Amino acid sequence: MSDTDQPIRQLLAGYQAAVHAKDVDAFVALYADDALIYELWGTWTHDIASWRAMAKGWFEFLGDQRSVVEASDVKTTVSGDMALLTAFLTYRAVDADGTELRSLDNRLSWVARQRGGRWQVVHEHTSVPIAHADGKGMFKKP
Repeated sequence: MSDTDQPIRQLLAGYQAAVHAKDVDAFVALYADDALIYELWGTWTHDIASWRAMAKGWFEFLGDQRSVVEASDVKTTVSGDMALLTAFLTYRAVDADGTELRSLDNRLSWVARQRGGRWQVVHEHTSVPIAHADGKGMFKKP
């Protein structure tokens, strides 16, 4: 990790913390007001308003459970006020005792921009590969 990519990695850490805390405001604050999000679940694209609604629904769905987000194979490129982050994310639903209930993996790409001294995601793309044999999503990284 270099000093130049530290703010982008902090953005990822903020994402992990907001998801774990189920903090809709902190989650949405990571994204620019004009962000474009290509999400994995059920919706082709989100703007910031529908992204907020998605986060609220996700966190409410969890009830007493929490999501722990682990990132691996994180790669970053920073150039001036723009940055790219790619990673594999594992989402683990855990109960109040921290026992894992279920998990899934997906791929993440972020384009972030520094505006007013603050880095925010301006574009997000998440995905999973699709198996050729049955057309189903592959939610576990080999």
